[in-house]
Amino acid sequence: MKKFLLIAMTLFLLNILTACSGNVMIESNHINFTEPSPIPYVGAAHETHAIVLALDLPNANWQVRAIQIGADHGGFGYGEYNLTVFYEPHSDVQGGITERISEVFFESTASRLFDLIGNLQAVTFSVCYQINTGNAMNDYDYRVGITRSGKRRTTPD
Repeated sequence: MKKFLLIAMTLFLLNILTACSGNVMIESNHINFTEPSPIPYVGAAHETHAIVLALDLPNANWQVRAIQIGADHGGFGYGEYNLTVFYEPHSDVQGGITERISEVFFESTASRLFDLIGNLQAVTFSVCYQINTGNAMNDYDYRVGITRSGKRRTTPD
């Protein structure tokens, strides 16, 4: 009986250690998954949100405020195959941010999103320099839209 309990406890502890050693790491004050799992369509809201949160931020001063699926803020006409990611200053940042996020960041993030979300046709990054207390979907300082084919649009121009 003691031998059985010892084996059972050992297996139980190994199972816990294996489960806890998953693919999560802390980076830049946010949780980052080492490799998000691809999904077939952008309409899977929870999975899409998890993918966006797993990607890198522009830097530690920024956070993802929200995502929106299906609204065509870039004006590309892809309807339900669009994703908008809203960035605003991290809550620890006092007085907002004045620097623009690099175009290279938007391009690499869009590329990763296209790789991970099967039917995603366009992604728009909406940026607000101040912490947004209103409607994240309407308050922004500029937007950068990128299609799967590489077409770009920045507003305001």
